[in-house]
Amino acid sequence: MERDVIAEYNRRQKEKEERKANGELDGNRNIAQQVAQRMVMNSNYKYMSTGIGYSGLLNPLMLGYTTNDGITYRQKLSFNIDLKRAVRLI
Repeated sequence: MERDVIAEYNRRQKEKEERKANGELDGNRNIAQQVAQRMVMNSNYKYMSTGIGYSGLLNPLMLGYTTNDGITYRQKLSFNIDLKRAVRLI
């Protein structure tokens, strides 16, 4: 059992070193994926008692078309502030 675990670990480490040698960097791919995800998906951040939310910068679901305005793009931005005694200012 332990030998199998150690052998699997060594195999994965060797594969990782081979990928790095071939120029395949998992870190860069993960960073690019996270950036793309944050640009498309809605995001919510909380700092102390303040919450900030916004819709993705390049979210294709926010595109629209009307005969009056033509092509439109919506952006949602929200602020939530928590006050004393469980009162929330939205």
